[in-house]
Amino acid sequence: MNQSYAINGVKISSLFEILEEHSINRETFLESVKIDGALFNAHEKKLTVTQVTRVLKKAVLLTGDENLGLQIGLRSRFLPNIVCYIMINCLTVGDALLKYCRYKRIFNDDTNVRLSVYNGNANLEMDSNSPELSSLRVFNDYLLTSMYVFLRFLTKGEFNPTWVHLNHDQPENLSEYNKAFSCPISFSQPTNSLIFTRESLNLAIKCPNQDLLNHFEEYAQKALNKISKQDSLPKTISRMLIKIIQNGNTPSVELIASRFNMSVRKLQGLLEKEKTSYKKLLHSVKKELAFAYLSDRQISSSEVSYLIGFSEPSAFYRAFKKWTGSTPSQFRTAQSL
Repeated sequence: MNQSYAINGVKISSLFEILEEHSINRETFLESVKIDGALFNAHEKKLTVTQVTRVLKKAVLLTGDENLGLQIGLRSRFLPNIVCYIMINCLTVGDALLKYCRYKRIFNDDTNVRLSVYNGNANLEMDSNSPELSSLRVFNDYLLTSMYVFLRFLTKGEFNPTWVHLNHDQPENLSEYNKAFSCPISFSQPTNSLIFTRESLNLAIKCPNQDLLNHFEEYAQKALNKISKQDSLPKTISRMLIKIIQNGNTPSVELIASRFNMSVRKLQGLLEKEKTSYKKLLHSVKKELAFAYLSDRQISSSEVSYLIGFSEPSAFYRAFKKWTGSTPSQFRTAQSL
């Protein structure tokens, strides 16, 4: 299963307030999803992609609330972590967002964040590296809503987007979305985005402190340098493979070697020192993507085989059974139990 980290568990801990309002016992819920409740209490604890997916899907099922992601995001709170401390001590929204994009890797999570400016508008894109989460409505709703709430907090309510983009299909009832954002919303978009005027980047953060900012940034840069040193070649290649395969291509070892400006022989030698190989990494990524796509029942097993680069469904079935000991259909049946 996918063991890459998604988010800090504390970030979605407001979920338990919502469950309580639906008369769903916290301990009973945690037992049903087989996750230690301590993961939602400590700021250093993180949930894997698989754990987040399981928690959110189960919560939607039990509450019957398809808008659950909005509710979690709207109840999100300021978290006492280094990146939040940096943001609240910046001078403007633009500064805060640039710092967030720079230092968010300290979280060691799965979320991509990009800030761009064009034609008088600023665009803050947020999505997941994981196909499992990037296709999950409840997660995308939470992701964008929580950032919107935090930017409103930083500016004492002065931050207002002009448009919101979400990558999932439009639901039948938009009332909760309209209440959450109070601006036009477009669905089925390529990315999840908060779009706002370029001038909004100059909105002042309330009560910044330059001395505290310098102190927190010094700490954050040290943490970032440490993380960069720990980034292994296999992890970097795996992230690269996921993106290439998701774009509909099957990467060759020659292509990956060229991305690092080295020969295939040198790349293979470096991977051998890490006790792995290009073939093993490619199989591992395909396995991870297979699990993610099979969790979406709107995608047939045959479609999954082509999405992850198999020329024939039969080849995918054989590989999947070798990976898991079960067929794709058996895996799906077990997932629904």
